[in-house]
Amino acid sequence: MKQTVHSDQGTDNMASYTKSLRIQAPPRKLYEAVSTVQGLKGWWSDNTDVENGDITVRFSGKNFQTLRLLDHTPDKTVVWEWIAQYFSQEGTTQTDEWVGTRVSFEIQANPDGSSVLSFTHIGLTPQLICYGKCVGGWDHYLKSLQAYCETGRGTPYPSK
Repeated sequence: MKQTVHSDQGTDNMASYTKSLRIQAPPRKLYEAVSTVQGLKGWWSDNTDVENGDITVRFSGKNFQTLRLLDHTPDKTVVWEWIAQYFSQEGTTQTDEWVGTRVSFEIQANPDGSSVLSFTHIGLTPQLICYGKCVGGWDHYLKSLQAYCETGRGTPYPSK
């Protein structure tokens, strides 16, 4: 039986995945990287598109994630929520563990023109089957985001 864990179900006492990065780029560059299709293609997956305002990010095979923008304040905050997902993983038949979870990008400007990104994947907790693999994925893609903002070249998942 398929069981989806939502971000508001029992995660109050569980630590969600968080990471902070100092990025040598202004808040506007970081904001655009996490809030636009062009930006997401530059660091997450080059097979990303938008339909009716929802973003779908595709990976190998049938793997995809569809997110809806919940909140944004230019140059400060972007919050996405997973509304659909297919991610096959060993040890379970569940393919949508992230549905209902959210990612929050909190951006703070520094006086020197750089930014601090506070990233949280709310609901990505050690109780999820994909936790270890997903933390490794976020570690990689957040470094890709940093490189994209600082140099214009990230390491997104290639479509081919």
